[in-house]
Amino acid sequence: MGFSRARTNEQKQKRIEEVMCATAHLYDTVPYEEITFAAIAKEAGFARSNLYIYFTSKEEILLEILVSDLSSWYQNVEASFHVRRSYALEEVMEVWTDALIKNERHLSLLSILFTVLEKNVTVEALTKFKEGLLTVQQKCYQLLQGLFPTASDDALQQFLVSAFALAQGLYPMTRLSEVQLEAIENCTLGYVPPTFRDSYLKACIQLAQGLFVK
Repeated sequence: MGFSRARTNEQKQKRIEEVMCATAHLYDTVPYEEITFAAIAKEAGFARSNLYIYFTSKEEILLEILVSDLSSWYQNVEASFHVRRSYALEEVMEVWTDALIKNERHLSLLSILFTVLEKNVTVEALTKFKEGLLTVQQKCYQLLQGLFPTASDDALQQFLVSAFALAQGLYPMTRLSEVQLEAIENCTLGYVPPTFRDSYLKACIQLAQGLFVK
């Protein structure tokens, strides 16, 4: 693909989407350390210098991808519920969890959000990301409010904070390297690494029961 400077908002958005698509493919297929502007430019099909028109670091691109992935996750969750039907708490948490694991990329990105991604971006890019994340969280809040009308505002907010924090911390514990797995086998403590779906679902049910059910 040859590169020509985007002159309209539509053309600029198309370029951004091309960069995001190229970066997402690399993130899904190569180690994080191998994702560079040179690799992204090659994947997208234009010069590395042109990437700086839209982004200043790969982390900024990955933040855009994370917001997009989380928005898609929310849409999947919302589409699973129907108006004028009540759902058991366990049903809601199962839908919530299964939608989350359909795309492991956003779980992986969430796990490095505070330690890696947010540390190498501009204030403007991070502010834009926070605004996008807040929009998704507000939609989640409104959905949960409809599903659990008797829950307090504080309980709903606390669940959202805890559920996202749980995903961020639990995911890397369930995706261990060969070295980590071998070290665990060498121990005599009998530790078994958790599976994400089972552990996350059980924790969310317990959390929701404590907050929503009185």
